[in-house]
Amino acid sequence: WYSTDLGNSWQLSSFPRNESSVFSICVFEDQVVVGSTGKIFFSSPTADEWTYISVNYPDAQLHNLFISDSIWIAMDPYRSLLLRSDDGGQHWTPQTEPRWNSAYIQICMLKNDYFISLDSQIVKSTNKGISWIDCESSFYKTAIQMITIDSSLLFGTFENGVMRSDNFGTSCYPSTTGIHGSSVGHMAVRDQEIIATSDDQGIFDFQYGNQLWNQQYNDITFDRYFNDLITINESIYTVTDSRFVYSYDDASQLWVLISDSTFSAAGKMYK
Repeated sequence: WYSTDLGNSWQLSSFPRNESSVFSICVFEDQVVVGSTGKIFFSSPTADEWTYISVNYPDAQLHNLFISDSIWIAMDPYRSLLLRSDDGGQHWTPQTEPRWNSAYIQICMLKNDYFISLDSQIVKSTNKGISWIDCESSFYKTAIQMITIDSSLLFGTFENGVMRSDNFGTSCYPSTTGIHGSSVGHMAVRDQEIIATSDDQGIFDFQYGNQLWNQQYNDITFDRYFNDLITINESIYTVTDSRFVYSYDDASQLWVLISDSTFSAAGKMYK
């Protein structure tokens, strides 16, 4: 589904969903990029049209797409497989390791380093994904989401709030004041604040000035199970488990329903 009016109305995309599964989505320049089985699809910048390239691993289910210029990474956790391309997806090199078989995988870039969070560890690459080294993990908890902000890595975890690293993954420490014991599934950045969702407990924000999580956005009358949280043009959007999309109105300090349960399944949003 896609919207051209900030989520007020939605249209079903022409993506060939009856022929190809959607395992991951990312946005690169002005295109939506979709990982499927043995293929990567690209949206047209100007129309609801799709093209694709075939990957030289036709049975690979391409999860966790990550694109940084010409470096592309995709993972098939069921095959313990990481695929890397350094020519924009034309050719791929496999890395098969048991640790890639992980239920929760996040990939991000901080400065020139790549990071992957797995079920029980964080790994880092300083050579654009050619090889990976373990990060210190004494404080690490399984990450549901990983984001970067300034020179820091933040991890939303199961029942341990937010973990943070300010030294490129060398060590992590809890950033949990006000959010301790929460499972943090989604995080987004808006100006000088970090926003996070916690099922059952609501939506928190973290202001740089006071170093404290609070429930500023917690005036919630809808269900508190969240499938995504993003910011677009300084506005906050969340998708709930009941397939509704809400935006936060700063003037009234209330969440506003902008889309009913049009969708057949709850999902993630991309801008």
